[in-house]
Amino acid sequence: MNSVELLIRLIFAHIVADFILQPKWMVDKKKNKNRLIHILHGAIQGLAVYIAVWNFKAWYVFFVLLISHLCIDYWKVTKKERLCSFIVDQCLHLFVIILLWIFVTNQSEEAVQFIGQCLVNKNFWIILTGYLFVFKPTSIFLYLFTKRWKKGNDKSGSLQDAGKWIGYLERFLILTFILMGVMQGIGFLLAAKSVFRFGSLNDGKELRNTEYILIGTLASFVIAILIGLVMAKSISY
Repeated sequence: MNSVELLIRLIFAHIVADFILQPKWMVDKKKNKNRLIHILHGAIQGLAVYIAVWNFKAWYVFFVLLISHLCIDYWKVTKKERLCSFIVDQCLHLFVIILLWIFVTNQSEEAVQFIGQCLVNKNFWIILTGYLFVFKPTSIFLYLFTKRWKKGNDKSGSLQDAGKWIGYLERFLILTFILMGVMQGIGFLLAAKSVFRFGSLNDGKELRNTEYILIGTLASFVIAILIGLVMAKSISY
């Protein structure tokens, strides 16, 4: 078994143990801080990953996963059930799995070299900076840019922060399309958004709100496309 196959098997084992083999009743009891259920789930996780490794010399994998899962899951139940805590929880689990993978496959030196190469690689920083830029700084700019037209155009009953997250996702996709060289994806994205966002706004009475949304959408697309083109040019330079 090569190292890449082992990593895939470890992640597969985590998904099976943490989601498929964890029924709702177990989740509910864990929320009530039932220690026995926490230990049982940690043992299932450790056993699944140990089976994935299938190396009797790596017996420590079971105990590392058991203890780390207990600590991480117990921390999670002390927090409110929110997306942020779920993401942190899964990232911590995957971090432990990756550390185990590096240790089991004796790739600690290669891992350090890989991290070092990323940190000195200009393309890594270009991509990281570009994606960060189209999220928060761009969202603030778009808010200030469209603020003059916002008054009187608030739609009652809309989801909280829906527009902000739609903007995040669309700019993320635009950058990804550009970096992958799939420019036609931007056209499909704009067409799809037009159907969903403007399909119910064709009434003449909704003209102001339609124009407001259209201005924000086009501004968001323009900024993301320009940043994507600059990133692509910088990477190829």
